[in-house]
Amino acid sequence: MDLTREKMNEHTIIPPKYAIDSMMYSGYKDAAYAVSELIDNSIQAGENMGRKIDVQVICIERETNNNDRRGLSISHIGVYDNSSGMTTDVLQAALQFGGTTRRYAASGMGKFGMGLPNASISQANRVEVYSWQNGECFYTYLDVDEIKKEAYVNVPEPKKKNIPNEWKERIEQYSKIEESGTLVVWSNLDRLKWKRHTAFFQHTEFLIGRIYRYFINDEKASIRLSAYLESEKEATYSSLVKPNDPLYLMVGTNAPAEFSSKAAFEEFPEKRTIQVKDVYGNLQPVTIRSSVATQETRDIAHHNLHPLSKHAARNVGISLIRAGREIEMNQTFLSSSIMTLERWWGIEVSFEPTLDAVFGITNNKQAAINFRRLTKEDVAAEEQINVTKVMDLLEENNDPTKGIIDITLELERILRGIRAHVSKTGVPQNKSQKNDGDETSLLEQAADNTVNDRMSEGKIGASDKKNQNQSEIEKREDLEKEIEDKGLTSSEKEQTIIEWLKKDKFIFDYVDGLPYPSDIVSFSTPAGKIKVAVNTKHPVWINIIETIQNNVDDQTLEKVKDSIMLLFASLARAEDEIADERKKEIILDHRSEWGRIARDMLRKYNNE
Repeated sequence: MDLTREKMNEHTIIPPKYAIDSMMYSGYKDAAYAVSELIDNSIQAGENMGRKIDVQVICIERETNNNDRRGLSISHIGVYDNSSGMTTDVLQAALQFGGTTRRYAASGMGKFGMGLPNASISQANRVEVYSWQNGECFYTYLDVDEIKKEAYVNVPEPKKKNIPNEWKERIEQYSKIEESGTLVVWSNLDRLKWKRHTAFFQHTEFLIGRIYRYFINDEKASIRLSAYLESEKEATYSSLVKPNDPLYLMVGTNAPAEFSSKAAFEEFPEKRTIQVKDVYGNLQPVTIRSSVATQETRDIAHHNLHPLSKHAARNVGISLIRAGREIEMNQTFLSSSIMTLERWWGIEVSFEPTLDAVFGITNNKQAAINFRRLTKEDVAAEEQINVTKVMDLLEENNDPTKGIIDITLELERILRGIRAHVSKTGVPQNKSQKNDGDETSLLEQAADNTVNDRMSEGKIGASDKKNQNQSEIEKREDLEKEIEDKGLTSSEKEQTIIEWLKKDKFIFDYVDGLPYPSDIVSFSTPAGKIKVAVNTKHPVWINIIETIQNNVDDQTLEKVKDSIMLLFASLARAEDEIADERKKEIILDHRSEWGRIARDMLRKYNNE
């Protein structure tokens, strides 16, 4: 390199060898989200082709030997489509950061031009692209290590090169390679979260099924996940992605058992459209659809460990749909006090790219950063102005925040009706249930039944005596004190009190921190029940749950959580049955010390 070029590079606005490091960690949550960026490109490229777009996500695994233990790990990920393919100019621009042919598009999923290169290097050190039209294939690539060495500053010029046979043969097992299409191959997967295709596909299938549910359901696209051993040509796993509908109105979905072939929810109320101003002051439509679980669904799946209940718990929130594609599942409108009920409704907010600036759509299409539960009171407090002037001021300045407030008002109105309906109709019709309207989980049943058995043996705790001696008014006052620091609205507090009063022996609560942050768990006896509050911010909980959640299915994860809660519940009951108050104080101090020691050990273990 000559001195002139070296000096010029010292002052380059974005020096490639440094910028590439930042771009490698540019916000893709994991490989599932990165792959979805490539699927966006595939569907967008085929929107006017008059045929269904076939997408294949292919994992190649190779044998590994670590400390004399043999295993498998993903060595390559390929994403194939039969869309329009790219000319050499478009192919070269596709690997340029910020390169796009759709910068000013007002419709469709694409637009930002960071997708292919950013998504690829977020997971892999090398990305190769084969694209063909009329059967003529061209190839180019990016390699992170070469960019860091400044081997080149421009995307390598595409060259004629056919798809390698090992990819061609695998693609053709399930798809006909058309006259046009594209294959993207990732290798040197240093930042891939999952080492095996099983964990990668388990997460990816659920997410991608939800993101592209309308394209799959309308048969505009099919998405297949396949896995192969590096040394074999036959797939070890292959499955078509089914739609994942958080409104549970579609059929033929990935919902469990009978609910995959029939709608589990019903529309409630009717679809609504409101008008929201874009940044230019033009009115644009925002459509809101909502649904609630049918009574039959609630009768069958009312307890938390039913497969549909667990499936719905992963889809909880408000789904934002931009140009037919889900951007995010927003959870700012959820009520933590009634989370067991929140899974029994669905809401979808749909809009076009003309409102991107209003919603704050990120360039990787993973989030709408402006969209949240936002009231004029919130804005007044933030801006320190009179609440009566908020809307006029926003209107005067053509502030897109007004659109979010308008959407919030409509969503809150819909949610009030939905929650009232779900609370009223959610009563299981099975008369063998313990209490009308009580959604008793298997966790609660196990804990409650065990305590009832002990009481029949004469083992009485302080909570039992309190339950007998307190009036209903005193119990209610007890619970009001228990939730006063939760930051709930008055209606949320009332709903929480109602739900907790229905509990028999135990109240289980997951909290983001306890009064003493080093405590793993705390016990109390409001209203004569034993409340077990687990500190989900404690390193013990984080280490256990985060370590396993990406490597096991939802049912196993739920069982692990329930097992931990039962362990804590048994400890709480054992303490509750101790009559000597002095001993209880000693045990409380001992439990706090245990939490501190566990925290310090975990921090050292994690090198924090």
